[in-house]
Amino acid sequence: MILTQSKEKGVVPCIHNGTQEAALRRIAKGFQLVTIGSDARLMVAGAQGVIGLIRDGLKVAGCAGY
Repeated sequence: MILTQSKEKGVVPCIHNGTQEAALRRIAKGFQLVTIGSDARLMVAGAQGVIGLIRDGLKVAGCAGY
């Protein structure tokens, strides 16, 4: 419905998505502007990635407790 009405009115079809997979499905359907999650979710994912790299580095370095 959103996609059809956007095209009829000459508006770029846009939609918010909670995941990357959902965004890719919507792009395949014809949406031209999609989100891939909220700012908070993306910041948490980035922080978790950095923490994981540090923990892995500590294990390689032989630091106890990690």
